[in-house]
Amino acid sequence: MRRRAFGFLGILVLAGCSVVLGLDPPGYDEPAPSSDSGPEAEAPDAAEPNLPGRLDDPTRWSTYAGNGGSYLAGPFDGRFVYFLRAADFDGPDAGLTGSRILRYDTTAATFDEPSAWLAFDPETAIGGTAGPHLAAIMDGPWLVVAGYQDGVFLRYDTRLNPNDFSFGSSWQTFNATTLNAGAVNYNTALPLNGGGTVYTNSTALVPLTHKDESFDAGWTVGTPDAAAFECAATAEGACIGTQTYLGPSASAATACLARWDQTKPIGAETSWEAFDVAALGEEFAYVHGTIATAQHLYFTQYNTKDASAPVKLLRRPHTGALDAGWESQPTNVKNPLTRGFIGGAYDGRFLYLAPYPVGTQNTIFTRFDTQGGLADPASWDIVVGAALAIPSTRYWGAVFDGQYVYYPAYAALGAEQQPTFVRFKAYDQKIPVPPAGCR
Repeated sequence: MRRRAFGFLGILVLAGCSVVLGLDPPGYDEPAPSSDSGPEAEAPDAAEPNLPGRLDDPTRWSTYAGNGGSYLAGPFDGRFVYFLRAADFDGPDAGLTGSRILRYDTTAATFDEPSAWLAFDPETAIGGTAGPHLAAIMDGPWLVVAGYQDGVFLRYDTRLNPNDFSFGSSWQTFNATTLNAGAVNYNTALPLNGGGTVYTNSTALVPLTHKDESFDAGWTVGTPDAAAFECAATAEGACIGTQTYLGPSASAATACLARWDQTKPIGAETSWEAFDVAALGEEFAYVHGTIATAQHLYFTQYNTKDASAPVKLLRRPHTGALDAGWESQPTNVKNPLTRGFIGGAYDGRFLYLAPYPVGTQNTIFTRFDTQGGLADPASWDIVVGAALAIPSTRYWGAVFDGQYVYYPAYAALGAEQQPTFVRFKAYDQKIPVPPAGCR
């Protein structure tokens, strides 16, 4: 076990954190809470309770393969779901730039309605910025996309006419290299307690915070002590009270969990703690992806050192020493071919793990009931994508909009296949979306 304070730990985030405040999740035998409220809300039909949908029901699944791949999950703004292009490869999708930001209108009648999908390509629409993006967050009414190769941050006001999304004039830019020459390659965005956002760029060690309505003002830059940095890069995270957690990254050697006390300067060595999750056992390598629930932080595993060993779902409580309270469970409870996940989504009760199969072409969608036991087979549901006629695809993260779970197309596993976005209808009626802020 390695646990010590250090100056700063970067993070690779590919999906926003999920947070629940005072949300009573739905049960199998009782209706889920309605999103309607007020005197005009109709009473629910007792004969048709809003129960969680069966994962193996093919009528609840839909697909769309019109925008290529290399996408990871972005935030949900109450109407639109956003996806970021994290790389510039996907075979049949030749011609797209790596900077594309994709938006889906959740009010559309069908998932594959072309008019429901709109893209913004800053490389061509704005100019002066290029390359992929690995992190985005809703900061009040603004969608903020973190700068990567060139450190250029992008901001879009979601209160504008929805049709303005694809116009360069609708977007603001901020070049973070004006603050520090090393302010590039940002791959996480997390909320701050009390408002604002923290952006980190892994081992480059130039953390930024932003707290201002003006995009040009309100920035601070940290200057951490690199000599104190011992842990490997991290991936995703969550804001729990005044604590920022950065989850383990995909690494065979280490799996680092870090915690920053927001009441202390972000660049101070004493502000940080770190723990190498791999110290729990050699099988805890390749951990990548963090999902926050009401009581726990869950971590997904996309591979193992021993190719014959099952991947696991790990969890620990929000509080306590970083090396304490850990639990783990193999994810092949229902199917021995279950292999690999990166992140996922949380609906207030269930975790929807994003399949990222390694060493197999079996895309297996998996749901875990957080009200059940981690080792209880009854807590787990699975369905093989092939049984739903879904092409074998790797997914990086997932998004929940109150009714549907969205899986962004990252990479097709078949040479002739098109990367396929997938949507699952989790509920027949909308339920409250877990708030995406500090718990």
